Amino acid sequence: MLTPSFEYTGEERGELRWGVAGVAFVVVVLAICAAIYLIPLGKTTYTALLAEAESVQTGDDVRVAGISVGSVEGIELLPDGVRMRFTVDRDVFVGDASRLEVRMLTAVGGHYIALLPGGSKPLGARPIPAERVTLPYSLMRVFDDAATPLAQIDGDTLRRTVTALRQSLSDHPDSVRQLGDALNTLVGLLDRQRADVATALATADEYLRTIDSAKSTLGRLIRHIDGVENILIGKRDEINAALPLTIRLLSRIAALEPAYRTTLQPLADELARAMPDLQRLGEHLNQVITTLGDLTGRSAGLCVPLPGKGC
Repeated sequence: MLTPSFEYTGEERGELRWGVAGVAFVVVVLAICAAIYLIPLGKTTYTALLAEAESVQTGDDVRVAGISVGSVEGIELLPDGVRMRFTVDRDVFVGDASRLEVRMLTAVGGHYIALLPGGSKPLGARPIPAERVTLPYSLMRVFDDAATPLAQIDGDTLRRTVTALRQSLSDHPDSVRQLGDALNTLVGLLDRQRADVATALATADEYLRTIDSAKSTLGRLIRHIDGVENILIGKRDEINAALPLTIRLLSRIAALEPAYRTTLQPLADELARAMPDLQRLGEHLNQVITTLGDLTGRSAGLCVPLPGKGC
């Protein structure tokens, strides 16, 4: 019986060595990739226990003060809960009293994990207990919380209350209708008040527009009052200066005795009779000037409120 020969030539042995080296290189590269995937560089892996994992998914962000520092790497189902594995940057300190809160990412869905570091000692390999993990919504917790107030309700008291309410409605069947009528009346009053307020606002708006259009007229009136005051002041000074001159003129004319009695005395008598009237005219002018001065002072302080401009 002939046995096969497995002797290789030098060339074949070289190719075999190259093949073994290539396989070994591929195995090493795969091992390095697996290590990088399983052991993230620059990050530390922690675990936390959750009562339920409905709102947590692999890949959710882990944030500290709103800044992303890691992500959820995996979720493992346990007999009494869920173990969540997550990573955090190595430069972020996670103490033994740290807490987690699962929060809404947007109004339409999505969640992220808010890490609240706490404690003075590193957390290490210990998991964060479920008591320090806050979930956004837990149906079981709602049932547990509702059990306590429901257990405190007195059934007899509730039954008597419902019976009294039913009896009251039976004795006064029109109460609900009257209540509805009262509400309708109240709504009508509010609607009328709204209409009155709208009318008042429209009137105020019209008043402001009228005042705005009359601003130029008021300005011209004030300027005219100032001009009249200046004219009256000038005339008053002229009359006051003319009275002494007239008196001196009459005294000098009296020295002309012969011609005075026949020609100038009638004119002097008329001027003498006119003196009280001229003095009264000067007094009236003083009163008018004072009144105009007061009016000018009040007009200077006049302020009309306009839209966009205060007093």
